[in-house]
Amino acid sequence: MAIPKFKDQDIINAFAYINENGVPDKYQSTKYDLVKDGKNYPPKYVIAVADHLANGTDITTDLYNAVEAKSYLSNRGYKIVEKQENYTLIITAEKITSTDDEFTIDNLSLGDNYKPIDTYFKSISGDIIRRLYSKGERRNSNQTMPRIACQIYTKDIDALSVADKENFPICRYNPNSEIICGIYPSVEEYKNSILPVLMISISTL
Repeated sequence: MAIPKFKDQDIINAFAYINENGVPDKYQSTKYDLVKDGKNYPPKYVIAVADHLANGTDITTDLYNAVEAKSYLSNRGYKIVEKQENYTLIITAEKITSTDDEFTIDNLSLGDNYKPIDTYFKSISGDIIRRLYSKGERRNSNQTMPRIACQIYTKDIDALSVADKENFPICRYNPNSEIICGIYPSVEEYKNSILPVLMISISTL
C-alpha cells in the first residue's frame, strides 16, 4: 500500500511528538534508523505519526514495509542508516564516558574498529555544533572530532605565538604513545617539512 500523503512539516511535527512521547516497543525499528539532530527514529513509526498528526488516523505501521518507508524518507532528504550495534563516546570538561567498556580514554585506538555515525560538540547551553565540511572532505571519519575542535577554536589557535604553535598538542592516539605536536601556518610549509607531524592550516578552517 502507498505511503499516506502529508507535508514536510508533518514529519517535523512527528519528530517533536516522538521526542515527547517516545517510541512504543512494538514500533521499534529492526532494520533502519532515521538520524536527525543526533537522535535515531524508526522510519516506519515517523511516517505513522506524521500521518496521524496530518490526517487524524490511528497510529499504525501495517500499511507499508521498512524498505518503502526508507525510500520515502530518503527521497525527502532524510538520513537513513542501516542498524548496527552502536556505541557512544562522550567527552566533556568534567569526564569521559563510553557505552563500550573497552573503548575508553585509555584505549582510544579501539576506535579504528568502529565507523563513526555522528560526531558533534554540545555546548553548555545545549547547542549542537557540527563540522562545516570542506569540498571533498570525507564525512564522519575518525578525524571529524579534532577538525570540529579546530573549527570552533580557530581564532584562539591562530592567536597563539609561533613557539606555542610549534608545541601545540595536536594528537594523542592513546595515553602510551608520544604526543604529536606542532601547527604549520600553511600547506606549503608542511610539504617542505621533514618532521612527521600533523598539519593544520589555520587559513583553511
